[in-house]
Amino acid sequence: MTFKNNLIAQSFFSVSGFILPAILLLFSFQLISNYFNSEYLSIFLILNTFITIGTALDVGLKINLVKTVSTDLKTGKSFINSLVNYVIIILFLSIFFSLAIFIFKPYLVQYYPNFDSKILNIALTYFCIFFSFHHLAICLPFFYEGLNNFKNSFQLKLMKSIVTNIFPIFYCIFSNNFDFIYFIKVFTFGQILSLFLMIIYIYFDLKEKFLENEFKIFTFSEIRSTIKLSKHIFLNTLLGILFVQLISLYVFSNFKSEVSNIFKIISIILGYINQFFASIFMIILPIFSNEDFNKLKNKISYTFKLNLALSSVGYTTFVIFITFITNNYNFNQSFDSLGFSFYYLAFGYFLSTTKYPLVLSAISFEKPQIISIHNSINFIICSSIILFRPANIDTVSLIFSGSQIVSYFALITTWRYYFK
Repeated sequence: MTFKNNLIAQSFFSVSGFILPAILLLFSFQLISNYFNSEYLSIFLILNTFITIGTALDVGLKINLVKTVSTDLKTGKSFINSLVNYVIIILFLSIFFSLAIFIFKPYLVQYYPNFDSKILNIALTYFCIFFSFHHLAICLPFFYEGLNNFKNSFQLKLMKSIVTNIFPIFYCIFSNNFDFIYFIKVFTFGQILSLFLMIIYIYFDLKEKFLENEFKIFTFSEIRSTIKLSKHIFLNTLLGILFVQLISLYVFSNFKSEVSNIFKIISIILGYINQFFASIFMIILPIFSNEDFNKLKNKISYTFKLNLALSSVGYTTFVIFITFITNNYNFNQSFDSLGFSFYYLAFGYFLSTTKYPLVLSAISFEKPQIISIHNSINFIICSSIILFRPANIDTVSLIFSGSQIVSYFALITTWRYYFK
């Protein structure tokens, strides 16, 4: 099978593993907005924002898990042992993040004076409980991606999405109980249940491998080495996620719920389009990890051009569709309050999407410092939102779009320097 055909074939389940859970998540947002008022939806979206920020803690570890398992499979080492040790490390990082949120919870409650402080406090408390379960669960599909088994990865992602996104709101509907705290409790239970179901799935799928494996916990030096490999990716991902979520948190605290909610939902949809294209090309990570750059230079160029063409069509189609719907069917009056923000956001996310082949290839060939500069630029520019406190939603979105333009050229320049 040629590289192009392999890319398309392997991408099918990778894309499915993204797009179906994304649809289910957006569907759950719609249901929540139907049964809870805008304030409660805002609180739930704030929890979603902290979940997204928390994922930066171990994205480097998850990507290294893909690379490690891929290498173990090639060399005949125990990839089960690698999975167990990575899960243990990720567990400690998850607990650390939950404790950090718990400690700063009083400040976070005060930061949002427009919300019911009691409800927000309880919601953040439950967040500290369910986040570790959620965090562990989302690392398990990466294990199968390391085995180049995107079909099983897709099945795990779909299972988790159903249990965590659809089950909680449907349970509230069928039980006819629309107390928001009750919903958060069911949501927490769904996060715990999904983790155990995914562990059972993996165990029975690879039962023989588990029984044959002699578990050896990483030594301190091995743990330190593993984290050292991940620190660049961690810091870059943290900055990459923070600059987007910083905007969301600022909007929630300075604009009305109707505006901030539609801004956040549009950002989530655009973010999912961004991740959709990332999922298409995610398979190049295990493919490139064990190869030499010079041998794959032409293939990297091909994936970059392919991504540029596909994302151009994808974002243009989405913008035209939303514009047509809002102009002809009065789809949602809240869109009017965004002004030009939608177009600024769409252009910024488009530029972000075109970077993926370069970013993934930099990680594959262990040069994550390439993405340090462009993520730092994004973070510095977007931090100005807090310093200058713009009162116009268009200005906020324009800052985001501008940061993407500057960082885009910084990434290309840095990438060419390291890969002369």
